[in-house]
Amino acid sequence: MMSWDSATDVDAKTEAPDLVMTSTDSLDAVLAAVRRLGDNALGGLGWRQITVSTVGIVPGIDALADSGLGVHLAVSLHAPDDATRAQLLPMGRRFPIADILAAADRFQSRRG
Repeated sequence: MMSWDSATDVDAKTEAPDLVMTSTDSLDAVLAAVRRLGDNALGGLGWRQITVSTVGIVPGIDALADSGLGVHLAVSLHAPDDATRAQLLPMGRRFPIADILAAADRFQSRRG
């Protein structure tokens, strides 16, 4: 796992970090980290080499789309239906799968 302090050591040709956005992470911190990783002064991985992963925090997905960063989005649902997801994942009770998929569609349409 790469620490953000060592972001300058990333080899942009061979490594593409996967940033994890969880219910305990600050979206502002995630966006700042993404901007650092994409910064040309730090090796500039390139926006299309960066993936932000989420368990399906709908406001976070929308904010990421609104950020204008050209990153990829990965969503880990953990289950195929809301009932099972709620049992496996505390956040699963907060956002239904249909809302998460709608947010992912909005993200894709804004990203292009």
